[in-house]
Amino acid sequence: MTPNINNNLLDIPLGLSVYANCIDVLKSIDLAYDGAKVAMEIGRPRIGITNNGIITNVIEGRTYSAFDANDISIYDIGSGSKDEKVVIEDLTTPYRATEFEQSLQTQLDIFSQAIGLGDKAFKWQQGSVPTATQVISENSSMLRTMEKHQINVERAIKELIVGILDINGSNTDVDIDIKFDDSVTRDKDAERARFWQFVSAGQFPFWKYLVEFEGYTEEEAKELASEATALQPALFGVE
Repeated sequence: MTPNINNNLLDIPLGLSVYANCIDVLKSIDLAYDGAKVAMEIGRPRIGITNNGIITNVIEGRTYSAFDANDISIYDIGSGSKDEKVVIEDLTTPYRATEFEQSLQTQLDIFSQAIGLGDKAFKWQQGSVPTATQVISENSSMLRTMEKHQINVERAIKELIVGILDINGSNTDVDIDIKFDDSVTRDKDAERARFWQFVSAGQFPFWKYLVEFEGYTEEEAKELASEATALQPALFGVE
């Protein structure tokens, strides 16, 4: 089984990775991330001070600096005599957080579109990450991509089932129905509430509601619906 994507790179009957046409975008994402990382390192607090302001202590004839030699925030910026004024400068480079975040987000948006997930797959929104159901339900491109790849997945599963039946000597001339889990793409609670309103208004058969949302077979649902309608006809729009 291969992704349901046309191979536009090689004239051979092999599948194509969903990332094949966006390697350059992945490199740009890495570059944007590295740039932000380097900028954070450069943007650490740095204080420059002339050496006449660096306090030293003499202990048993040896001179020691009052500052840690490994302190990355204090830098000697030149000589100065005791009579001269100590110069202290802020050498910190401003960290352009907004620019780097926008750059990284732009590359993520391009990457998301390149692999068929629309422009909302990788996004940090107002300090929270949207749920998978929310992202997919609001992103038609992502939903179409998922359904496109499900075509090949369904074909592969059916071929596997037929192969197993054949090995077992069973009848392979059977109808195979593959039902994918759609809990990520559908808000079942919202649909349940909406369709119950239709049932209450007599605009949707109760037995279909039982099949769709309660897991009953059609035969079981029709029997239950018949009993329920007889007990409460007004609820199901029956006068």
